[in-house]
Amino acid sequence: MQERFRKWFPLRAGESGLVLTLGFILFANFAAMGITKVVSVSGFLSEVKNHYILLVWAVDMVLLILATGVQSLIVDRFDRVKLMAGVLLVFSILYAILPLAFLSKGFPASASYTLIYLLNDQQWRFFPVVFWILVNDIYDPGTGRRVMPVIGVLHLLAPLLAWASPQ
Repeated sequence: MQERFRKWFPLRAGESGLVLTLGFILFANFAAMGITKVVSVSGFLSEVKNHYILLVWAVDMVLLILATGVQSLIVDRFDRVKLMAGVLLVFSILYAILPLAFLSKGFPASASYTLIYLLNDQQWRFFPVVFWILVNDIYDPGTGRRVMPVIGVLHLLAPLLAWASPQ
């Protein structure tokens, strides 16, 4: 059994801690994205008229252009670990604040679902770039060929969790 595990996950001594940490970060990110995508789309379609989705998509594309511009300016100027920590912190804070919009009586649910959708799409585009640049900086190409599939396997488990989670 251990031999099969080592064949599937060819980690050397001392690599498992960092690989599992990076895998957990990727897993948690994609699990959160999967769950919030389902919530945002289903909530948006139930609370808002369908033709407004075109407006949301237009706003999303403008945000994409702005986020890509910001990303190209900052990604090479900051320490990768600090940048990753900052990205995780910003998304965590935004996801922690967003439920308050649903609890507020004066804030429409349609706007809350729209904000979740927009945040999710920005996370979908921004996080993987920063994450894989960090992983690329940590590992040399030879080691990367061994450890990146292990990190990727943990990523593949996240959609299964999101799909199986109760809505």
